[in-house]
Parts: sequence; structure tokens; C-alpha cells
Amino acid sequence: MPRSPLILPYLRPGSRTPELSCWAEVLHRSMVYYGALSKGCQRCRQRKVKCDQRKPGCLKCEKGQKPCPGYRNLTDLVFRDERQRIRKKLGSEAGSLSKPRNLPINYALCLNIEDRAATFFFTHYTTTGPPFCDSYQSWLAKTYHEDSPDNLIRHSIQAVGMAAISNISNAPEIVQRAKERYGQALKATNVALYDPAQATADTTLMAILLLGLFVTIMFESWNDSHAWTAHIEGATALLHLRGKSQFTRELGIQLYIQFRQQILQACMHRGVPVPPALVEITMQFEASRQGTQYNSLRPGSLAVLGFRLVNLSAAMSTQQITDADAICRIAVDIDSDLNAWASKSSQSDREFHEIEADASGKEDNFNGREHVYNSVWGAQVWNNWRSLTIVTNRIILNHVDKQSFQNDGLKEMMRFHSISVIQSLSTDICISTPSLSGTPRAPSMIWPLHIVSQEELNVPNPMLPHSWIMGHLPIMFEFRKEFPGDINIGNFHPWIINNYQKYFPEMDHCPPVIYLDLWPVLKAPIVAAYKNTVAAQFTQTKNLDKHQISLDFMNPLTKGLDIATLQGDEWKKWRGWFNPGFSSRNVSSMVPDLIEEIKDFADNLQQKAGPNGSWGRMFQLRNMTTALTFDIIVRAVLDERLHEQTNTTAGPLRVALADQLRLMGIRQAFSFGYLFPWQNKAVDRNNLIVQHQLQPNIVRSLETGLKPSKKKTVLNLALIHLAEEAGGRPIDPTTDPVMMDTILGNLKTFLVAGHETTASALCFMFKVLQDNPGCMAKVRAEHDEVLGLDPDQAADILSKSPQLLGSLRYTHAVIKETLRLYQLASTMRGGEPGFYLSDATTGLQYPTEGFLVWDGGPGMQHDPSLWPHVDKFIPGRWLVPAEDPLHPVKDAWRAFARGPRDCIGQEIALVEIKLVAALIMRKYDVEEAWDEWDALQT
Repeated sequence: MPRSPLILPYLRPGSRTPELSCWAEVLHRSMVYYGALSKGCQRCRQRKVKCDQRKPGCLKCEKGQKPCPGYRNLTDLVFRDERQRIRKKLGSEAGSLSKPRNLPINYALCLNIEDRAATFFFTHYTTTGPPFCDSYQSWLAKTYHEDSPDNLIRHSIQAVGMAAISNISNAPEIVQRAKERYGQALKATNVALYDPAQATADTTLMAILLLGLFVTIMFESWNDSHAWTAHIEGATALLHLRGKSQFTRELGIQLYIQFRQQILQACMHRGVPVPPALVEITMQFEASRQGTQYNSLRPGSLAVLGFRLVNLSAAMSTQQITDADAICRIAVDIDSDLNAWASKSSQSDREFHEIEADASGKEDNFNGREHVYNSVWGAQVWNNWRSLTIVTNRIILNHVDKQSFQNDGLKEMMRFHSISVIQSLSTDICISTPSLSGTPRAPSMIWPLHIVSQEELNVPNPMLPHSWIMGHLPIMFEFRKEFPGDINIGNFHPWIINNYQKYFPEMDHCPPVIYLDLWPVLKAPIVAAYKNTVAAQFTQTKNLDKHQISLDFMNPLTKGLDIATLQGDEWKKWRGWFNPGFSSRNVSSMVPDLIEEIKDFADNLQQKAGPNGSWGRMFQLRNMTTALTFDIIVRAVLDERLHEQTNTTAGPLRVALADQLRLMGIRQAFSFGYLFPWQNKAVDRNNLIVQHQLQPNIVRSLETGLKPSKKKTVLNLALIHLAEEAGGRPIDPTTDPVMMDTILGNLKTFLVAGHETTASALCFMFKVLQDNPGCMAKVRAEHDEVLGLDPDQAADILSKSPQLLGSLRYTHAVIKETLRLYQLASTMRGGEPGFYLSDATTGLQYPTEGFLVWDGGPGMQHDPSLWPHVDKFIPGRWLVPAEDPLHPVKDAWRAFARGPRDCIGQEIALVEIKLVAALIMRKYDVEEAWDEWDALQT
């Protein structure tokens, strides 16, 4: 029978449609609530037609062959500015106010992006309290509202606010608006700088500070870093031009303090000395506060101590000073003055106290301790001191062994002192964090926490090039810029394997272990294993526990009560209860049910195919495979048919889980693990929806769990073993809520993990067989031989004889080779004290304590030293005898991880992929249609 071709435009990253979540924080008396939002997509709303609200795109957009722009967040509020309308109404009715009448309140207001940006800025980027008095914020607000078309402050604040909102809501359309507003602010600032009267004005200096903040928020490349440096240099020149008179006003002092801190960090970043103009103006400032004899006072201000440290670092980086004795002598002198500053400050109003967390009743603490400061500013000042002291002692630690004197005892004392100081102050910075969290001063923690993360690690060379300020983020940026924006982070592993010579030019292969510092993207430093024998040490030889980052990621979904995050004996118990449901024998018994779901998939494909052997219309295969795999995993776990493939819209269970995954990704995007209040509410709402969908199945299965059943679902088999563990007694979820939460948490995990990766794997299988027609011919020939020549009979044959799947050896090899080229996940474990990864070839040992230990399986599967013809799709490598050079190396294929904590659902994943191949591949041809797809995006 003729094969109907399909056009499938899925398998290139970068096709994600961003969604914008609009919100407002501050309501003025002139802002009026407009009511509930329309539920339709933007295109239907503009055309004023009824939208069917189908997800991911509505039917009207599809019929019009237009990309559906998606739906807005229905939890948002809409406000509009009614000031002009109210003024007009009041004017026309002024004479009739004495007459009582009912006036309908049906006016509405939409808070535009400019007002939202300003609201966001004043909420998140301004503060009161020392050193800033209330007049500072009042001046900023007043200046913002001044009626001028070239208002520097207004343009700058709106640009910063838009940039921040675009980052939070992943809204590229706002990015463009932000850049346009930035351009307006920059133009107005340049005009002001050419005006002698305005060049030294407070508004001009503040605008430059805000423009620098915009560049920081919108960081896209290292060119932006130079743009920020240009802002700093310009600000330094302006500070100098403003002279001593700026210190006679409170506002002038506050602007100076802000710029001084920013310039200090910029100089640290670039490894350059402090500009002489800033040193001069700082001396004028200190003299205005402490008298003309200030230069003779020791230890000096913290700013001046910072200048000394920056200048030492700059001299070292430019090799103006290379003598270890001189470096240590200067660093010890700075360290001594830093200690004197701390001693003096401890006796002043900057004093702080450390208390046990129980004494305050707060939940936010570090290791059960927290600090109490007189002000938020005090916490920031102390963290600046801690950061400078840590950096100073790191310099001492790096040079103490290079000193010329031979007193080993003195060297050891200096080394011990510096290590102790670094460890102690690093802990203090972490303890201080809750004092600043939730305040506009929270961003000030980025610098101190990064300093903590940079503590020298006792790890063997070679190392990736490491930036003192940015860690290994520059390397991650290099990776990102070579791929579309939504590239999976797992692709970093093959990328580093393919680019190792750039970063390790002295080596002839990629190192077996690589250390990575990606703070603040990840809060823990990483040790990644890129050799099969090394990875086996922490997944098989020793089964390390999951890292806290993995636990934190799953917590919003399962509260940590699932086999992906449970540890120790509790994990073993639950894994043992669920293993039977995912066993080969039980999955084989599910084959008729799985085929029933795949028939719906085949019917949907038939609708997409063109008539009489012609190509059908373009569509996204990933949407269809996701619906299929979700139907399958729900059927396997609960024996329930959701009909996600045939329903016009996604069901509440699937929608809630998808949104939960999105929020979990946002929460872990940065190391702070923070969600906005409305996002936390969405997490709770999604969990409630999922609970309402799943709990009746659990209760029903608990009631019948001990009775014989033909349907041995994953849930039923687990509950049978759970009941046996309880001695055959009925299980009452009302008396054991933790048990119910754990069952529910595991079901959520199975539903999420059981469909996302498999849906992608199916797409990649279609792609590789499209790209390798010879392999497709072999697959079809095998299916003809094993299942008969009529593809339409394959479903009935496999339903009656599931064991025939085992005879599809070449198809199985195709699946394994697909997953070799496109591994979709890898495990992360937590390092332990005393546990080292070792390389038998070099004899090197790699410490893991304090590290996230990452299985670099996706990289190993692209390593030419492990896989001959590594970039070629060769299913035959899985069919050759062990002595053949093509035969896979032991433990090098890690698609489902290895060891006791390997993927529990791998058997059902392989079976459903194999069934799709058996029922689909002989009936359709597949071709990517990127030209058509790209045409729709323009």
C-alpha cells in the first residue's frame, strides 16, 4: 500500500513561543479595575471573534494558517487611566451633583508598560534607611513625574523597569521596548552632558547610574561589559567635575556612595586600578567628614581599604608586581587594617549580634543561626568588609609558599590563618543573607555570595579557564551563543567534548573530570564526569545520594516525597514497591492497552497526511507525541483513558503538570530559588488540581488493592506490596497523610518523567530515520519479516503476541542509537567528605565534598575515544559481537543512567517507542519543513 508523507517541523530547537505574564503592583486613585480578562488568544481578541481556547493554539488561527500568539494569564488584573474621562465627567456634571442618582461604575483602565516598569523599579530598586534618607526616594519620584519630554530620570527608570520585567516574564517583546526607551534615555543624557549647566546636575549623574544598571540587567555579551565600563568611566569624570560642593548636600553624598561601590566592583572585574579622579574625590569626601588630617588616620575608611586592594590586584594582573614577598607584605598590611576597621566598627553603631535561629522564631536561617543588624545598610557594609577580607587572605594564601624566607612554621601559620579567615567569613556571609532577603538591598548579596563561591578549591589540574569574578560563566556564554535560546543544558556535555582542545590545548583528549563554577546559575560548584569508568564510581560502585539541587527542584511538585528525591532506606523501600509495576513482564501485559493509545496517534497522523500520496500540511510533531506519551503513562500507572490525543483541548491534569514544570524551571533558573507571590500561588493551585485529579484513583485502588485484578497497573502493584508490608491490614489514608502524600508525589513524578523525555525521543527517532533512509529501509524490512507484509495488521498481531517485540532487534538498535545521539537527561549527585573520583590512567584523585557530581553521559556518548565513527548514526554497532571494534564500551551508554537509581520507567519507554515504530514507520514518510516553519515566524 502507498505510504503517505508527512511534513514535521519540530526537531530544531528555538521554536518556543514566549508568554507574557502581565501584572501591576501599585494602584493609584486614578487606576480603575476593568474586570476579568478575555480568555481568547490575542489574534481572536483583535478580530473580535470567539476563540475556542484550544491549547497550544486555537482552531481559528490554525485555519487561517497563522501562528497562535497564545493566551494571557487570567489571574492578572487590568487597570486603565480614567483621569481625563473623570475630569470631563466632573466638569459636565458639576451643576447637578446635588441630585442623587445611581452612576454605573463601568470604567476601566489598562496600566501601560511604562507605568508598570516604573512601579516595578520603585518597588524593587529603591530603599529607605541609612545611608539613604527619605528625601532621596522622594527626589527620585518627584523628578520622575516632572513634565518634560526629555526627562532623563523617567526614560532611564522606565528602561530599567522594562528590562527587569522582561527578564522575569520571559517577554522578548518588552525587551525591544526597553531598548527603545534606553536609546531615548541615552540620547537625552548625551544632550545633557554637552550642556555645561546640566552636565554636573544630580539628574545627569543619576541617569548614568540607571543606564549602567540597565546594561547589567540586559547583559547579552562581553561587549555589554565594556559598555558598562564606559558608564563607570563617565561617572568617575562627572564625580570629579562636581567637586567638593556635592558633599554639602545629602543627595550628592548618596549619589557618590552608590557610584563609589559600583566603580570599585567594576575595577575588580576588569583587573584595573582605581581611577585617580575617584581617589582624589574620595579623599575630599573623607576630609569633609573627618577633617584635613584624614590621610594620617588609620585604618581609614572601608572604601579606601577597598581601593588599596583593587590596586594590588591590578598590579598583580598586569605583572607590575610579581615578587611574592612584596605581594604578601602589602596584602598582610591591608588585612591588618581591615581587622582594625572591624574592631573599631564593632564598638560603634555598626555592631551586630549572632543568635540561634530558634530565638527569633524565623524560618530563614543558615545552619540554625542568623545575624541581627541595626539596619539593612549595616548588613551590606559588613558583607563588603567580609568580601574584601576574603579576597585579601586568598592573595596571601596563593603566595605564602612562594615567599623567599625559609621559616616553614611561619608559612604554615599564615596559611592556617588565611584558611580560617576565609572559612569563617564565608559562613558569616551566608548567615547574613536572610537579613537582606526580601528587601531592595537583596541584590547587594550577589557580590559577597560570589566571593564565597570563589573560595580556592583543592582540585587537581588541568582546570577550565576561570574568571575571578565570573567563574566559568564566560564558557557557558560561549556555549549558549552557538545554539538557540532554548537549548537543553544537557547539550553542554557534547559541546565541551567537541571543544576540549580550545580550553585544554595541552591535552589530546577531554579530561575525565572537569570542575565548573556556574554561580549564580547554580548555587553549588560542579564536578562533571566525562569518562565511563569515573561515572560508574558514584552511580554504581557507590550510589551517592541525590544533590540538594535535585531535591529543591522537585519540592514544589512532590514535597520531596518521591523516588527521584527520597534517600537511603526510605528510597529503597518505595523503589522496591514500584519496581514490579515497571518490570518487563508487567509492561508486556500492558501492550494491548498501549496499542489502543497508539492507534489514536496513527489516526491523527492519517489526518495530517495528504491525499493520494501527497505531502500534508506542516504541523508540530512534538505536540502530538506529548499527548500520546501522556495518555500512555496515565494508562500504565492508573488504567485510565484521558483521551488527550482526541480531545480538542488539553485536560486539567496535563495543563496543571505542564505549568508546574514551567514554574519549577523558573524557580531553579538562579541559585536564589525564588518565586514571586503570584507564582507561589500558582504552584499551590496546580498541586490542588493534580491532587483532585489523582486522589480518587488512589482511594479507589486502596479500597481494592488486596483484591485480585486483571489490570496490574503500576499503582495497584505498588499498593499490594505496600499492604503486604503492613501485614495485610487495610491502608487508611486519613490516618497516614504522609503515606498519601508519598503515593501522590510518586504518581506526579511518573506522569511528568514518563512522558516528557519519551515524547522528545520519538521525535528524534523520526528525524534520524528521515536523515538515514538506508536505516529506515532496514527497519521496514524487519517489520515485514516479523509482523507480516500488511502494516494494518501489525496492531492485532502485537496485541495477541507482545513477545514479538523482542524479535525487532534492529528496531531496538535504532532506538538505542537515537538515544546515544540525543540523550535527554542525566543524574546529579551530592559529593561526600572523603569520597574522591579517580582516574586509573593518570592516578589523579578528584575531591567531591561540597560539589554537585554530574554524570556527563551526553558527553560520553559523543566521545570519539569511546565510540568509533561517533557522529554517524550506526544502529549496527548494537548488533555486533563483543570483539568487534564497533561494539559499545561497558557503561558508556547512559541514556537511562546506571546503577540502583537508574530510570525506573526505561522498560515502558523502550516498549512504547518500539510500538510506535512498528505501527507507524511502514505507513508514512517523514520530512522536516523548516522553510515553511521559518516563513510563518517572519
